[in-house]
Parts: sequence; structure tokens; C-alpha cells
Amino acid sequence: QVGVHGIRIEFINEKGSKRTATYLPEVAKEQGWDHIQTIDSLLRKGGYKAPITNEFRKTIKLTR
Repeated sequence: QVGVHGIRIEFINEKGSKRTATYLPEVAKEQGWDHIQTIDSLLRKGGYKAPITNEFRKTIKLTR
């Protein structure tokens, strides 16, 4: 649920390195983001530069 829990993601970037990114609970709510927009923003925050696909989103590890 957006705005209730903070989230942390782990993913492997396009160069094969493990990366992480974290948002506090209020970030997505303040920005008016849904779940997909929040995940995509976290990927960019974590340095992922390649196009984001549904298949790639399924590979990330998300912790709330």
C-alpha cells in the first residue's frame, strides 16, 4: 500500500552489478506515484539506465 510502508529494492544492473535503492513511506505518497511508478523511480535512483520492462521488474527483490 502506497504511503504506509517504505520499500527497498535489490537488482542487478545492466553491467551485472548488484544495486539497491530505498524510499521512506511518504515519498511515493507525496509524489502521487502508483506501485509501478515507485519501482521505476527506485530503479533510476539506484542507477539503472536501461529501458525498464515488465520482465525486468519481475527480477528485482523488493522488501517493504
